[in-house]
Amino acid sequence: MLRAFLLAALAAAASPLSAQGFASDVPPTTVGIEPVRTMAKAGALDTPDLRAEWSGGVQWLEGVAFSGMAFGGGLYYGRNWFAGSTVAVEADVPVEIVFDAGLSTVARVWRRDQGYANAGTGHFRGAAYDVSDPSAPRRLNVTFVESAPDCGSANGVWGPGRDGTGCREYLYIMASSYDGDGSTYADTPSGFGLDLLYALAARIPDDRSLYEAAGTLTVDFSPLRFLSVEVPANGESELSAQFTPRAGIPSDASIVFTYARDGSQPQRVAPTIPTEPSAFIAEATAYGLDSSAMYTFGARLEDADGALLSESASARLQPLVALNASLVGRWEERSSWADVWGYVAPDGTEYA
Repeated sequence: MLRAFLLAALAAAASPLSAQGFASDVPPTTVGIEPVRTMAKAGALDTPDLRAEWSGGVQWLEGVAFSGMAFGGGLYYGRNWFAGSTVAVEADVPVEIVFDAGLSTVARVWRRDQGYANAGTGHFRGAAYDVSDPSAPRRLNVTFVESAPDCGSANGVWGPGRDGTGCREYLYIMASSYDGDGSTYADTPSGFGLDLLYALAARIPDDRSLYEAAGTLTVDFSPLRFLSVEVPANGESELSAQFTPRAGIPSDASIVFTYARDGSQPQRVAPTIPTEPSAFIAEATAYGLDSSAMYTFGARLEDADGALLSESASARLQPLVALNASLVGRWEERSSWADVWGYVAPDGTEYA
């Protein structure tokens, strides 16, 4: 009935030509109403899980006020940076970025004023380390962006300026181990889609000077990060969280997902999930929820006695699958009329 009404309405609104049968240039599809099942999905809403802390004396570097998750808006996970990244969430590691004029890292340079093209190697005065195992830090490759028009000439040495963008000398901390000569990215044409762990957009405050003292920026994140909640069916929610091992977390710790209807106390989703020696994504499903209500979902890391070790950010969602209607067909536009192809008669005649 709805299909017939839709076709009649389309025909009435079209010109006289479009209401008659004619042969099209391309075999048409049919028009009608197609149900579309929309799965609700939400991510964490609370405090961002990425953290950055400066240590080692006077802080002469600050983040550019972009939309990053830490360091004043200037620090990003590589996958959230505009250039993209091949590093999945389970491969994230905590790092220490050492800023020291007495150290040097050979670094690949990407020229922003040349479409982020590979401009050979330059130098970063400092070093970056993967400190997921504090007793055996792994030195990482570093690359950076330069842009001659922003703050003068590009000199091949990382050095952000004082303007609001730091002269767009973005510092990239890569997932690959330091090669000593920048050869890892020698054949890479541009700075897009690489193994980028973190991107740092930074500037020098007006009352400070570049490298006036050695300092370290420690980049870390919660060992338990809530990833998403999805609704496969009314009253059900599929939950996922990322666990990353940390020193000091007991081997018998476990992950517990929780949900709370608005105005009610949190409930636990069974079963608890034992942690593992390496990073992994924990998953669970909550059943029997009220599809007309809003819920808050989260995850907890607990020791064997149930004591809280860490808590993820949370997400809010109504466990309801939407059923929408989608118009399907092929739009046909001519110089004096437009139409949506509809019914095709057995003799090949097409009707709107």
